[in-house]
Amino acid sequence: MRLVAVLLPLLIGWSGSAFAQVGALQTDCKLGGPIGKTGFQFVATCPGRATSPNKRFAIVQHAYTEVQLPIELQDARGRVLAKIPRLTDDMPFAVFWSPRPNWFFVNHHVGSFMDRPEVYEIKAGHVLQHQGITREGRRQAIRISPCLRKVDPDFVMGDAIGWSHDGKRIAWYFETNTDACMGPQETGPVPFKEQWKAFWMISDAATGAIMPGSIRIIPEDKAAYFPSDKLYAEYRFRRH
Repeated sequence: MRLVAVLLPLLIGWSGSAFAQVGALQTDCKLGGPIGKTGFQFVATCPGRATSPNKRFAIVQHAYTEVQLPIELQDARGRVLAKIPRLTDDMPFAVFWSPRPNWFFVNHHVGSFMDRPEVYEIKAGHVLQHQGITREGRRQAIRISPCLRKVDPDFVMGDAIGWSHDGKRIAWYFETNTDACMGPQETGPVPFKEQWKAFWMISDAATGAIMPGSIRIIPEDKAAYFPSDKLYAEYRFRRH
């Protein structure tokens, strides 16, 4: 699967989608800001504030020039409840709040215009990351593309697109580096046996368990649009 990483963000079917398409070296603050009612794009060096729908919490980034200050979780009065080291890495990221106001997912940029989906829960004044989404996504990716079995476990990339109405499940797609299955000494075009497949899935936010029947393989010869069937209808990202 050589084209998904390039085509998918462009062909998803929305203008200004839930994808964090800001590159690692981009620091233009005009690229950041609200995405619909529940999302916010953060840009390196730029101030930003993603407020939960119930106004109780906010994810905050302070402006900086060289040394990034910790990303913070604040309450409605601006008091710091916790710091989020996982997001404090000078990389852009987009936050999307769940209908459950103490949950949010992040499309966290990892370089080369690719992201990694991350799920967080606010609990007892702490920000907890739930890694089941990538763990179970990895298992499914290896089942579909066995060549990934030999790849470093941290190969899962992609973007989360939307929450279910009850805020318990997330629709997202898997992708990874084009040459992920190739050995360090291999060069040139990716051999057929070392090509992986991208796919959509719906995952439980807390456990990562994939909803039965939700896997949608993205054909290599077709545009990678968001699934249009009824199962995915409630997850479609809307800007308003």
